[in-house]
Amino acid sequence: MKHTTKRARGAVIALSLAAVMTVAGCATAGGQPQAGPATEECPDGTTTLHGITSTSGYPLDSQIEWYTEANPCVTIEMQRVPFDQLGETISVQAAGGAPLDLIGYDGPWTKNYAALGVLAPLDEYIPEEFYDDVLPTTLAEHSWNEQVYSTGLQTSGIGLFYNKTLTDAAGIEVPTSLDEAWTWDEAHEAMLACQQGEPGSPEVWGLAGSRYGTGALNAWLPMLRGYGDPTAPEGSSAANTFAAISEDGLIVDGYLNTPEMIDGATAFQTLFQGDTAVSPQTPIPDSFLNGTACFDLDIPYLAGDLEEAGVDFEWGVAPVPHTVTPIVHTGSITVGVAARSENIEAAADVVVQISGQELAQRYAEEAGVLPVRNSVIDAIPTLHEAPMEIPVQQLREWGEPRPQTTSYLAYDQFVTDALADIAYGADPEQRLNQLVQELTPNLR
Repeated sequence: MKHTTKRARGAVIALSLAAVMTVAGCATAGGQPQAGPATEECPDGTTTLHGITSTSGYPLDSQIEWYTEANPCVTIEMQRVPFDQLGETISVQAAGGAPLDLIGYDGPWTKNYAALGVLAPLDEYIPEEFYDDVLPTTLAEHSWNEQVYSTGLQTSGIGLFYNKTLTDAAGIEVPTSLDEAWTWDEAHEAMLACQQGEPGSPEVWGLAGSRYGTGALNAWLPMLRGYGDPTAPEGSSAANTFAAISEDGLIVDGYLNTPEMIDGATAFQTLFQGDTAVSPQTPIPDSFLNGTACFDLDIPYLAGDLEEAGVDFEWGVAPVPHTVTPIVHTGSITVGVAARSENIEAAADVVVQISGQELAQRYAEEAGVLPVRNSVIDAIPTLHEAPMEIPVQQLREWGEPRPQTTSYLAYDQFVTDALADIAYGADPEQRLNQLVQELTPNLR
């Protein structure tokens, strides 16, 4: 994993926000549609839409092909950049007046981009049935000021993959339903029991290192949020812990440093430190695929990797452990329409069609992803059997958007850094209080 210092990452965040603020200062509601010459097949002319997304982001080439087959008078040209460069590239290109129409980005950035005038609201183009069909977490993630800025294309959710060959050999009975899900204490005990070799450098780890690293917000913050309780009285420490940020997205003091959050961070640290360590501080690539890890917290894509690799062990997917409240983070790469596009209506049609029932189902079946529409989930039999059954049930029953704020880019980076430091041995209480002090000035 490429190493970037905290100071350098902070500079990237500042640069990206400054560039986007420039967009906000000169954003318009979009110009007049720009059409190419009329032809016999396209009497009203042709439209070329330009966009930017990550290397493997949306819309994918296959989705573009499906759309343009049905809409031959539209051409879509996407620039693709590495994901770790996407946020800054979007900001710089949009601020520089690049002719962007479509923007592929990470779903939790929606409120950032909506508030700063990068994205156009899409409600006037979205069919009414969408609102009753889409997962509530997706609708919440892609809304700002009661307007929807993306319809979502797929969502995410982490499952607890397990090497059944190893767990059976260790005499471990892994839960197979949500109501039997382990607590984190129970999961940690099972991981220690399954681990093989000396503490600190075992031959088989209890838990594979996250592909996102020890500080991954999407992999590890739910563990800490799960020490809270959304049903507790409003404003209580337990309720604030689960929320992990105030409702207006501006306050983290009393949310990220509550006693419950500190307890969660302390338990999180024990997964990486001392004789209780079950996961490497530096991820070992493909350790679960190679049979050298008993468990792995990962997204459903891992199921496809396992099947493609033809591994020589049995495996399955169990519910994610929790302590007080079950929770999995949702959200994934999505696509929206640039606010300054001169082809807003045409670009919105692309977004609506590729996220509609027909094309969304076609994509979900081919790619094995989790759709954001209930009708699509219901229509795909493989989502209701192993290995996808547990991730889908978690998505519907335990799914929560990542903490909602118009400063999500900063929130993500500062929290990720703090979690990584705690995994490496920093005092949990001191580091969470430091996190609050550092992050607060960056929330706006």
